[in-house]
Amino acid sequence: MDSYQIDGVCYYSPSSALSAMAARMFGSGVDSAGRVYQYSTSVSGDSLLTTSTLGHTSLMIPVLQPCQLIDWQDAAALSGLVVLALVAALSVSILRKGVNE
Repeated sequence: MDSYQIDGVCYYSPSSALSAMAARMFGSGVDSAGRVYQYSTSVSGDSLLTTSTLGHTSLMIPVLQPCQLIDWQDAAALSGLVVLALVAALSVSILRKGVNE
């Protein structure tokens, strides 16, 4: 199943990933004439549409990145390797203690 990463969260559909992106794209600014404006972004199909109170619009088609966060299977495998390394270190320590006595 494909998933897409936005910041530190994975989304399992392109529309939910785009919605997460759009939810963060809002604010206000000042143009070169000194006019204050607000802008917000909404999802339009497979693209993002940003509109401002000055009447400007911008259409953007983002490239969604695949999710690269560690899932529970990866975490379990890495934890198993850490436990294996700790057991090996403890075994060597016990064997050294036995040889020195």
